[in-house]
Amino acid sequence: MCNCFEIKEDIIFKIEQKLRDLESDENKQMLTYMGCSGCVEGERRCGIILTKKCQLACKYCYEKGKNSSSMEFNTARSIVERELEKNSCVKKVHIDLFGGEPFLAFDVMKALVEYLKSDDFSKEFYITTITNGVAIHGEIQEWLKLNRKVIECPLSLDGTREMQERNRPNSFDRIDLDFFARELPGTRAKMTVAPNTIDGLAKGTIFIHSLNLRPQNGLAYGVRWPAESENILIEELKKLIEFYLENYDLEESLMLKIPYKDICMRQRSCDAGKSMVMYDVDGTRWPCHMFLPMSIGEEKAEKVKKINFKEETQDIFADEDCKECSINKSCVVCRGMNFNERSTLMGKDSDICILTKIIYKAKAYLAAEKWIRGLYRNFDRDDERMLLKSIVLCSKLQ
Repeated sequence: MCNCFEIKEDIIFKIEQKLRDLESDENKQMLTYMGCSGCVEGERRCGIILTKKCQLACKYCYEKGKNSSSMEFNTARSIVERELEKNSCVKKVHIDLFGGEPFLAFDVMKALVEYLKSDDFSKEFYITTITNGVAIHGEIQEWLKLNRKVIECPLSLDGTREMQERNRPNSFDRIDLDFFARELPGTRAKMTVAPNTIDGLAKGTIFIHSLNLRPQNGLAYGVRWPAESENILIEELKKLIEFYLENYDLEESLMLKIPYKDICMRQRSCDAGKSMVMYDVDGTRWPCHMFLPMSIGEEKAEKVKKINFKEETQDIFADEDCKECSINKSCVVCRGMNFNERSTLMGKDSDICILTKIIYKAKAYLAAEKWIRGLYRNFDRDDERMLLKSIVLCSKLQ
């Protein structure tokens, strides 16, 4: 990897000096923060595939086995009853309604949400569902407005019209972006960056900001990244860093927001089968969506059934470089993708690894610039300690 996004020595010196003053306050809560599910101790993430139907055929989609099957309401109800009543150690459940395109099963979704609202469950819960936006019109829009405090609805949007159409043909003009901007401001916009759209990373991210949405941009997995992607990524990140330093009141997009809590507090990278679970349309239970037959095929899915994820202690990292990496608990290594591509839970995509290191060095560079300019506000001592520690760790990536 090239020597990109190097932080000036005098800034690193000031950061390390400040860090020494803060390190004595290390947070004892570190042992409770889990992994990729976003859960802390006492929380659980439960995904439910409402339907395998989808109106689009995105070029990078990992769900190769989509079909017309959907979940019955009684199946969905029994799942949430089980998840919200069993296991006394779990106090809060994040219910994720998935597809396909989940709004193609709107009747089941609507009935399930109404049931969740009407029953007095023993556990706290919140609901999210991600959509490609194509079906969000008329009745569905009115329902989302009425339930905006009950269900969060992130939008998959890959940037500008041109970027969206490259990977999601005939979709951009079918999305009512004005509705999301007007009625659901601040909605997360999942912007998947693919090899054929990486040259528009900055433009697409800024466009999403202009819609009053929050860009959650990330790299596409399971695709081949050509070598020239590295230099394109660096140049695009430079443009975005300049944008965020000029517009410092904006929250950075996912690709440039430094995840200091992940870096400092995560116990593990992957939560599949632990604090994360996924239910298929027939109610069968899987470790996460990446292990579904729809994602990896029936033959490989049968092998997944033989893995005891709760007792699985095998290190996710396959080589010494990963074990020694300063961001290995925050890294986006995916066991499901490993299993699909290499039939092992361990391992990594070397192309993604290089691009991820570039991204994390860019995150650290931007965070260091914001800190030295005094642009972080309302930070307590513990947040500042983790921020500075993360900057130092990311700056050492090679």
